[in-house]
Amino acid sequence: MNRNRLLFLALMLLSSPVLAGVDCDKLNEAGEDVSNYVPDFGSGRDIVGKGRVQFYSGPHESCKMDGWFVVPGDALFAKFTYQGFTEVSFIPMKKGDREVTAWVFSHRLKENGRGIVPGHSPDIEEVAALIKRGESAIAQRKFESAIETCQTGLDALGDAYWSKDIVDDSDMKLIAAGALRRDGKLDNAATMYCRIVANRLHLYKRKLQ
Repeated sequence: MNRNRLLFLALMLLSSPVLAGVDCDKLNEAGEDVSNYVPDFGSGRDIVGKGRVQFYSGPHESCKMDGWFVVPGDALFAKFTYQGFTEVSFIPMKKGDREVTAWVFSHRLKENGRGIVPGHSPDIEEVAALIKRGESAIAQRKFESAIETCQTGLDALGDAYWSKDIVDDSDMKLIAAGALRRDGKLDNAATMYCRIVANRLHLYKRKLQ
């Protein structure tokens, strides 16, 4: 085999995304940047086209998750968009199945006008009680407990607080709170989580007036 042929094959191998060592974790981290965030209230997605929609662990075709896919008719909710991919959450219909988060090709999705919790009517007293429990846990320096409690309040409230006439940056604050939690700054993270749910509850009450 001549030298030019060897050089050509070497260049082909280096340009291959799999053999070049695509880091799916780093790509996933890059895709989950705040600038790529899809707001909860407009996150509903339907699948378009025929056939399965493959799941990927990162926004790159080399990050294929073998055996993981969805099909037309499955309900998805977008979380981030990045370089032709959309990170979605999917809750299987079988009882006990956990939510799955993965990347799919964006061209297989279309917006359906729904949000994370369409038509949801939260229990105001329940959410208020969770906020109080979270604040009490912060006072006792039980920060992980406070985070979990206020996160439960956020889940219970969903996107019911949102309306077109408000300016809402709480999704970005949640990402920041999550980053603080991962960095071990639990006191600041707990305070942010509980303040966010308290503010959203205030907005929801105002919306009902």
